[in-house]
Amino acid sequence: MVYYKYRSSQQLQFTLDILMRHRLFAAHYSSMNDPMEGLWHYGGKETLWGDDIRYVYEQIDKYRVSSVSLNRLSTLMWSHYADSHRGLVIGLEIPEQEGVLLAPVRYSSHYTISRDATDIGFDVLTKKFKVWEYEQEVRVLGSRDFIEVVPREIVFGVRADTDFMSLLTEIVSSYCSSATARQLRLEELDTHVESPQLTALNAPDT
Repeated sequence: MVYYKYRSSQQLQFTLDILMRHRLFAAHYSSMNDPMEGLWHYGGKETLWGDDIRYVYEQIDKYRVSSVSLNRLSTLMWSHYADSHRGLVIGLEIPEQEGVLLAPVRYSSHYTISRDATDIGFDVLTKKFKVWEYEQEVRVLGSRDFIEVVPREIVFGVRADTDFMSLLTEIVSSYCSSATARQLRLEELDTHVESPQLTALNAPDT
């Protein structure tokens, strides 16, 4: 399956890291763009004491997170994450690797957790508010700073600079021989937001 990573034309070092080293950076949740990342609310009747609360945060902190999307044609995503359509999106395969979990984000109106969850950290870090639903996001969770990936497709935005495209096309040819590179056509972009119907990909058993 191919997942998509949007990149700005002004974030060339991050793009080159993916294309030349075939890896995707995974961050601590506190450094991500949504200030609600890692937020949780306990809805049980019992009281959570200090040790319980520390345990929850330990379970969250054990993961590093990378975000990809199932949609490479999102007008909003191109505008927000790809330098107003001047950047690119990289289509990636994510090989099975030890300790790495993939799961679609569950969009919800609350951040309630259960003490019965198989993996509380996973439960917290794969839930976001419904306002983010347009992203059709898949979370990649692991304990390492980088996730192994295989670049398969590079799509430049409709406003991408010719020199920018030429340079990266050469790099793709040298470092990603099986990948394709092209520019998106304006008529391909979606102009509406739908609620995606996503199913679990590779998640802890519940």
